[in-house]
Amino acid sequence: MHLRAYDATMGGNTQDHSWNVLKPGGILVAFASKPSAETAAAHGVRPAFVITEPKALQRLEITRLVDIEKPKAIIETVFPLSDAVYGQELSKRRHTRGKIVPRVV
Repeated sequence: MHLRAYDATMGGNTQDHSWNVLKPGGILVAFASKPSAETAAAHGVRPAFVITEPKALQRLEITRLVDIEKPKAIIETVFPLSDAVYGQELSKRRHTRGKIVPRVV
């Protein structure tokens, strides 16, 4: 669990793993450490860096909530990857109340 807290507050290696999930033309927005312009160019994406300065107590509270897995994603539906067209149709409607999740076996 501490790896996620480290990633959220100190940079960790989350950014390194994020490059490969972006589509060409996408944007990697980071708040822990400035993304490399060279790495972004190699992946065909844009880097962005947002400076945030939460108070120490706020940062500790966010870390605590992540450690106890308090933040939860709301899932609208889960469907087989073979029904990706269905998921795309749901996404285009923009009326879901949660995440649309393809199940990869």
